[in-house]
Formats: sequence, C-alpha cells, structure tokens
Amino acid sequence: MKNLTWQNPEQLFVAQELINKVKSKCCGIKEKVHEDKKVKVLLALLRKRWYQCLIDNSKNLIDAVKLNGANDEEKKLIGNCSKEWIQSLVEKLNVYIGYMLKAFSASDFSKWCLKKKLLDSSRQTTQSEANNRIVNTLWDCLLQIVDWHQLDTSNGDYRFVLFCVSCYLKEKNIDEKQLNKYASEMEIAIEREDFSWNMSLDESTLSDIRKWNKLIMKLDKGYPQHLLQNNLIIWEGYNATSLDKIYKAQRRESFVMTTLALMLENNEYFSNLDEKKKFFMFLAQTILKQKHCCTFDSETIQYYYLPLFVLELVANQVFNEIQEWYHHKLLENIDDFKTILRLFTNAGSSLTESERTMLSYRKQKEWAIIRGCMEDLGQNQKNIPAYEEMMVKLGI
Repeated sequence: MKNLTWQNPEQLFVAQELINKVKSKCCGIKEKVHEDKKVKVLLALLRKRWYQCLIDNSKNLIDAVKLNGANDEEKKLIGNCSKEWIQSLVEKLNVYIGYMLKAFSASDFSKWCLKKKLLDSSRQTTQSEANNRIVNTLWDCLLQIVDWHQLDTSNGDYRFVLFCVSCYLKEKNIDEKQLNKYASEMEIAIEREDFSWNMSLDESTLSDIRKWNKLIMKLDKGYPQHLLQNNLIIWEGYNATSLDKIYKAQRRESFVMTTLALMLENNEYFSNLDEKKKFFMFLAQTILKQKHCCTFDSETIQYYYLPLFVLELVANQVFNEIQEWYHHKLLENIDDFKTILRLFTNAGSSLTESERTMLSYRKQKEWAIIRGCMEDLGQNQKNIPAYEEMMVKLGI
C-alpha cells in the first residue's frame, strides 16, 4: 500500500477487494464494506489521498505546459497529454464518485465534496488553477450522479444546504413551505459550533452568498430584517452575549451582514429606489451601531470592516444616490482613522470637496498621534508609507 499512488479508480477497487478478504478471514464478517466503521475510516483516508493526487497531477500538467526551455515537439507532446488528461477527468471522477457512494451515504459524501473550496484565482497561480479545475469538475459530476432530492439537509453544513437550495431553485414548481424550510436550516447551519467562513470576498464566498441571496429574495420582504435581528450580538444588558460565545457570534454576525449588504446589487428585489434606499440606510446604521457598541477596538477591522466595505462598493458602483449620505455616516461614526482610509482607498471611492475637507480635518487632529504610536510599535512602522500613500490617493 505504501508504494501505491491511488491515482486510478482501479486501485481503489483492488483495495476494496483486499479489505473484504481481510474482514472475511480475520473476523468472519460477511457484511458489506460500508457497514464496518474501521473500513470507512480507511476509505476516507484513501478518498483524501486520491483527491489530493488529482490536484497534484493537474498542477504538474499546468506547470509542464508553461515550462520554459522546451522545444516545439516537447511542447506539443505535453499539450496533447494535458488535453487527454482533462478529457478523461470527468470519466475518472464519475467512477470515483460511484465507488464512494457504495461506502458512504449520498448526504455524507456530498457534504465532504462541498467542503472543498475554490481558491482565489485573481493571482493566477497554478495551484489555484489546478484546485479550482478539480473542485468545479467534482461538483459538476456530483450533480449528475447524486439525486439531491434524497439529501438530508437537517443539521448540515451551510455550504451543503446552499447546494440543495441552488438545485431546488432550478425546479419549475417552487413551494413556499420548502423555501421556508431551507431558510430555517440555513439559520441552524450558521449557528453550528463548527461554522466558519474566511471573511473575504473570494470566489467561493461570493458564490455561497449569492446562493443565499437567491433564497432570501424568494421569501417575505420582512425576512432580511428578521435574519439580521436574530444574529446581532447583544453587547450589554441582562441578556448580553456571553464572552465564551463572542468569537462564533461575531463571525456569524459578520457573515449575515455581508450577505445582506451584497443583496443591494439585485435591483429586481426592490420595488423602487426609495425601498432600496431605506434598506441600505437601515443596514448601514445597524452595522455602525454594532461597531460602536463593540467593546474591542480591534474587532472593528476584523468583523465589521467587510460588510462596511461591501456597502461602500455598492454606493460607488451601483447606488450613487446614497454615496454622499454613507460617506458622511462613515466619517462621523468610525473612530479609527486608518479604517476610514482603507475603506475609501480599497473601494476606489471618489470624494466630494466637503468630504475631503472632513477627512483632512481628521488627518490634522489624528494622524500625528497615530503615526507616533505606529513608530513606537516596530512591527507597525513599516505600514506608515502605505497609509500616507492612501492619503495622497484620496487627495488629502
């Protein structure tokens, strides 16, 4: 077993036969493979190894195609090998999935597949290209083989629930009860102990958020407010969120806020411009209020920055009517000057003369103190030029 690479489905079939023989001879057990927990652990390890081999092979072929110094004949040979491997990939994955479904239930195996994430492709690395090729092909094959109607979404990972939601929304007949069921299961999923998200706007996250938004848009208009209120952290009072639950609660709150902020890119959801404006203002004021109540200064950047950033992108790109109001709210309510600079610069914001005046006033009052603190902390000193460059870009 040590010398096997597990790159071919046939090797997995051989492993299955060996496992069956060992079970029969040593234990006298005649039952099927998937009924033995120890064998399922072994198969899970093989599954992980085989999946990683697919990514490694894909990466090696991509690197080979881009190899410098190869002559025309070598490049042609490498190119043909790469094309043949890609064409056979779907067939191999279909065999692989079919085999795994003999050992694992459709729900369990689907959950495993959907935990595989797409990597950020903006840097165009061979690792991200190879990973995303395998992940996308795996998901496509899964859709062809597994009947999603039979998948149990109760108490499932939120990506697994969203997978079933995206499949259901493609159906011709949509039932309101089923939509509400999926909405409840999503709320349960983000309350799970193992809930996590990478707090970025990479391809996987955007895909997940947009799937959730498609579901929300089918529900009652009051649902977004209900969803937000149910997931807000209570910072003070007799019913305050306990400190041992703060970490998970903040990640969940940030995820919900970012999801609702991205809903503003869907003009068809709102009856008119006034309704969209009210939704934007309600969401922005709620986020700023939570930021103000937060007792940890560093948490503003970590948990509230992303939803505020999405709102800034919306205001800049698709909802200019609200931009001036939002900029004034940010300047008045965000105490951290560095956060303001990052928000406006990263979103490519265009400021009015009055906004530049407000920002310049804050620079005169705050920047010298902030710079002095950063110089005292050696690890932050290297960031000073970056913030000064941001101020130049913003015209202050």
